[in-house]
Amino acid sequence: MDYKVSIIIPMYNAREYIRENVDSLLKQTLSEIEIVIVNDCSPDDSMEICRSAYGSNERVRLIDQPSNMGPGEARNRGIREARGEYIAFVDSDDAVLPDGFEKMYKVAKDEDADVLHCTGAIYPLVKNPPVNLLDVDEKDLAKLPLDRYDIATEVRTVSSNPIERFKNWKNEAYHWNVWNKLYRRTFLLDNDLYFGNMRVAEDQVFCFGCLIYAGNYVQMPGEFYLYRISGDSLSRSGNRISLLTKALRASIDSEPVIRKLMEGVPAFAYRQDLIREAVWFVTDCLEKIFIRPVFQEIGEQGIIEDEGVKEIFTEYFGQSADYVFYDFIEQHRNYPPVEDMLKLISDIDYLKENVAKFGKKAVSD
Repeated sequence: MDYKVSIIIPMYNAREYIRENVDSLLKQTLSEIEIVIVNDCSPDDSMEICRSAYGSNERVRLIDQPSNMGPGEARNRGIREARGEYIAFVDSDDAVLPDGFEKMYKVAKDEDADVLHCTGAIYPLVKNPPVNLLDVDEKDLAKLPLDRYDIATEVRTVSSNPIERFKNWKNEAYHWNVWNKLYRRTFLLDNDLYFGNMRVAEDQVFCFGCLIYAGNYVQMPGEFYLYRISGDSLSRSGNRISLLTKALRASIDSEPVIRKLMEGVPAFAYRQDLIREAVWFVTDCLEKIFIRPVFQEIGEQGIIEDEGVKEIFTEYFGQSADYVFYDFIEQHRNYPPVEDMLKLISDIDYLKENVAKFGKKAVSD
């Protein structure tokens, strides 16, 4: 079969949701799809469940990673193994409306898009949602724009000027989740666009690379992706110290990845000022979303006493590790408090109270 879309699912501890997730994707109105499940050495029986349910299904491919390498590397494996004309990414606990990929693929083909970008997503605002998110009552689904500033109300191709795209990216005009897009497979391969060696924010950097390299970057209005707010998201899994260490590594590792991406585009090759702006933007997001909230929750002493945090500074800074570590402590001791956005967007009551504001903010900012 000639597949139109390859749907890549990184899988880790997904036994509760993976059957419903894959079954719903197999019922997409676009039948020419393949589902590529990449098992990131999950310690539960997720892969055994998949082998039993889909081992003989020609539209489902089951791939084992050699070791636990994180969601970015799992998606990279999926990109290399995919056979579809376009690639999509779906998390193992989420869902897509039955006609979502059919509508997205039609626009991608009509517009000859390297990347097709949907402007929003769907949030089921219910506590303890069902395993199959498609069973949530329509009245409990909030369809929200994710983009900010001049949201597309019709299909359109964004400016071909890389610097203009860069400025809009900094203004959050193009939301950076990987799962509200289609990517032409040959576009990714030809431009060597893969996820960097980061355990958080890897999607932000990947989407930035796709934005500045794409010939045709097309936006379409619409919300097709159902995001499980209360599920164990890959970005929220693990304890808080683990989240902090992943964010610290990502903050350091993001610079060479961003630099390589931007230096490969002629418009940025000699613009060190713009490269520094991009690095700062990503590291500032990591600070506000991950590092500072965890620091203020655990406290200065808890960070100082954690050997895992210290090891990161030793690994990256060698003999200067102690100085850099205590400078980090000193800076964060004096930062003003920030809201923990990861906790807020997982709080159904908070979202219900603010959903109208979020929608208006996206349109009016």
